[in-house]
Amino acid sequence: MDKDQLSQFIRSEAHAIDMATKCDDKDGGRDAYASLKILLNAWVENDYPAGPDIGWAKKMLKRYTLWCSKDGKYITLPKSTVAGHYEEYEQGIFAVIRNRRSIRFWKKQPVLRADIEKIIESALYAPSAFHKMPYHFYVVENIPVAIIEGDSSNESLLQKAPIKIYVAIDERFYGEKNAPALDAGMAIQNMLLAAHALGLGACVMYQCELVDQRRLRRLLQAPDYHMVYCVVVLGHPNEVPIPPGRARVRDVTSYM
Repeated sequence: MDKDQLSQFIRSEAHAIDMATKCDDKDGGRDAYASLKILLNAWVENDYPAGPDIGWAKKMLKRYTLWCSKDGKYITLPKSTVAGHYEEYEQGIFAVIRNRRSIRFWKKQPVLRADIEKIIESALYAPSAFHKMPYHFYVVENIPVAIIEGDSSNESLLQKAPIKIYVAIDERFYGEKNAPALDAGMAIQNMLLAAHALGLGACVMYQCELVDQRRLRRLLQAPDYHMVYCVVVLGHPNEVPIPPGRARVRDVTSYM
């Protein structure tokens, strides 16, 4: 396993532990914990330089051990202002990019339709192949009484999210195999950043071959030519996730 593969596996297993600690199932992160220890040992044995992402992964090992000694989920609640948004909120584009987090716990508070439409509008400003703008957005609004605390599992996210926005692509006019996925991804990233800029918390969940597309289209009353790539779940945040470690620019960049 080369350095790039090893770093990807380390970040992935650390992320799995982070998610597991937000559930009530103590066994949920056991395999990831064991795997991460082996991967980090391999990193040290190969004498690879340790950036912030590796430091974060080590913290996740300690987090799992601490979580196992306690009861309940390991969630840090936000400090709220009167408006319900984060304190000392920054609006600069680079601050929005750096501070965006995947939020998996929300308050029992409805999301304004105007904010939903701003988020979708932001997706329409993303680049798309030949400016096809092949998107369609299916919005499913949950009622506050049905929003539960849940945990960080995919099933729970879909059940409890105040808002679900399914992002579908009309693939009929593409000649390139991967272009539809790229168009969906760029639109979704705009949505995630817009949600954060509005003081909301969102998380993107991959769909595609992981779900029964025919059944999902039927539930959404979507035409047969729509492929649902992802669902963006969002609401008013009720957690402050630990910032994950990021790879350093010099570790992922080559100048020719």
